[in-house]
Amino acid sequence: EAVAAQGLVAGYYRSWVPESEDVLASGRALKAGERELIEFRAPLVTGSYPYLCTIPGHAQTMRGLMCVE
Repeated sequence: EAVAAQGLVAGYYRSWVPESEDVLASGRALKAGERELIEFRAPLVTGSYPYLCTIPGHAQTMRGLMCVE
């Protein structure tokens, strides 16, 4: 939840992405019909890593969990 709140502070010109060690990867805000491929290296440490959309109001439903085994 803290990263979502930090996204609000980051604002539109940073695509709502906060500067944080908790952000492993990010993309830009897309318009309807646009697509973007984001590639990144998963953490080497086994565990569950939450992800969410930091655009204001989106984090309640646009979220999930990435599991590294």
